[in-house]
Amino acid sequence: GGGAAVGGVRVGRPPDKGCVCVVVRTGFGTAQGELVRTILHAGDRVTADSWETGAFIAVLLAFASVASMKVLLHGLADPTRSRYKLFLNCVTILTSVIPPELPMELSIAVNTSLIALSKKRVFCTEPFRVVDAGRCDVCCFDKTGTLTEDELRYEGVATASDVAFAASLDDKNPNPNPKPACPVLTNCPGDLSRHAPEAALALGSCHSLALVGGAAAGDPMERAGLAGCGWTLLPQDRSASGTSSVARRTARVMTRHAFRSELRRMSAVVAVEGFEGRKRRVLAKGAPETMEATLRKLPAGYRRAHRALARRGYRVIALCAKDVPDDKDVSAVRSMTRKECESGLDFIGFAAFACRVKPTSAPAVGVLAQSSHASVMITGDAPLTACHVAAEVGITARPTLLLESDGGDHWWWATLEGKKVEPLPLFITTYDTARSYSLARLAREYDLAVCGEGLDAMTRRDRLNDCVKHVRVYARTAPEQKSRIVRAMRDAGSRVMMCGDGTNDVGALRSAHVGVALLDDGARGGNR
Repeated sequence: GGGAAVGGVRVGRPPDKGCVCVVVRTGFGTAQGELVRTILHAGDRVTADSWETGAFIAVLLAFASVASMKVLLHGLADPTRSRYKLFLNCVTILTSVIPPELPMELSIAVNTSLIALSKKRVFCTEPFRVVDAGRCDVCCFDKTGTLTEDELRYEGVATASDVAFAASLDDKNPNPNPKPACPVLTNCPGDLSRHAPEAALALGSCHSLALVGGAAAGDPMERAGLAGCGWTLLPQDRSASGTSSVARRTARVMTRHAFRSELRRMSAVVAVEGFEGRKRRVLAKGAPETMEATLRKLPAGYRRAHRALARRGYRVIALCAKDVPDDKDVSAVRSMTRKECESGLDFIGFAAFACRVKPTSAPAVGVLAQSSHASVMITGDAPLTACHVAAEVGITARPTLLLESDGGDHWWWATLEGKKVEPLPLFITTYDTARSYSLARLAREYDLAVCGEGLDAMTRRDRLNDCVKHVRVYARTAPEQKSRIVRAMRDAGSRVMMCGDGTNDVGALRSAHVGVALLDDGARGGNR
């Protein structure tokens, strides 16, 4: 209730038959407190005693030394001159180099900047980084919540039959290099419940949402999917329920394997009611690329379909499911491992979500471009989605090439439509190849995009520092990879500013010369 419990006070049971929770950690001892500690205590503290101040004093000392030497030589030439007073005059000249008001002047200059920033609702945890902010030449941005709104909009589901139909259209296209057909999205909750009930079931019950104050709380994408499929969250046993014109259907979560950033997927086992002949189902969702390995059979047009949706700027997740054997009892179902749940799945469809670009993003990137600042996007979203938003806000203006591979050690640059661009050797092994090709030459004609796997490949071959000088979009990056990119930019000699809003950006914010964190301002309904 927001108050403190005095020792010895008896805590009664909650009236709604809930459980009594015991707080074991507060402040910096909590996970969120540890994040705050990480932000507040950056890797290298910047103070007034920086090397710029030392360089300024060194220049003054050089002139003072010349003047002192002149006085010393002139005094030594006069035999009647007191050597003690001569030495004292030379020392006075040298010590007067540092004006006593210099620290105060530096503090006043920085404080004036802080006052101006506070009027614009910008809070600075390290005041003397304001000086570094004026020297940055590379500006890195996260995508969701930074360049785009953090609230996702549910656009619909492309079911397995829609994907198969789009693939058949591609096969019948007489054009030798056809543009892949984009599957139709079903976004009406009633239509989705009638024609693709399992897709609605996956969106309505395979999530990590919690009921807080009568409303669903949690990941914005999951909240958008829950509302878009027409399902509601119920308080009993974290169950989800939906209604349609066909029948009322309910699902109760029996066990859940939460989303993990390194796997990019999650799964849940649910007990369902209202589905003919099906009592328990395993549901899973995640990035389309990672869900491929979990499928029993890869449908025709699977890759073309999710790439076509991503090229339109959608954030795409794959929905999958399978039956739970009837001979498994409740305890066996509850103890199913993640590996058991996330294997041998059947493809249900693709759910598409959209993020509206903030109206201030494109003008801000344009101002940075006019002032000769390089803008870079570092995001965990799909490469094609990231490239679409990057082009929309002005980070990329030329044709974009994406670094792709065959899943092994062979890499190539390809257009966003999937066409390989040859010859483009990524990993230079001979001197002649190095002379004939470089990333700098390629970057003069194209804007380059790299995914997390490509970043790891470049790191293994010690080409990361060359990469960060020319790549404009980094996609499917984990938090550690974001930090690695920023550190590589620093090692390459750039002054880096990182702007982000999520906990996965904390490492990159800390590694940058200047970290700008966007905080949610609930009172004003926006970010600050």
